[in-house]
Amino acid sequence: MRGAPLPAAPGDAAPVVLPMAPASARLARQHVQTVTGQPEDARVALIVTELVNNAVVHAHSRPRLRVALAEHTMTVEVSDDGPGVPVLQPIDDAPTESGRGLALVDALASAWGVTPDPAGAGKTVWATVPL
Repeated sequence: MRGAPLPAAPGDAAPVVLPMAPASARLARQHVQTVTGQPEDARVALIVTELVNNAVVHAHSRPRLRVALAEHTMTVEVSDDGPGVPVLQPIDDAPTESGRGLALVDALASAWGVTPDPAGAGKTVWATVPL
């Protein structure tokens, strides 16, 4: 986990609530394209997919996605109602079906982190990508 999230700014896109379903990752990527008005950025698409899938699969929650654009960066935030916070796991050679998502986010984002909900009902995982 690196850096600190960007505070909300007046020009940020309103959060969108996604279904607790595998299709949420695709809907999230489409939302990012709508907000940016640009073709899909592969780095952002992978980050959004990982964060939204984590909210659905591990937090058993409806993800809430917020996209914040600054002059040369984009920050995506995915909030959920699940307990606990995700932990970056080392990538090793052991065969596994999961556990690499945050390592990908860590490799692609200039900063990322987790902000626990002040009321104790979930968290927000965010990542910033240079544009």
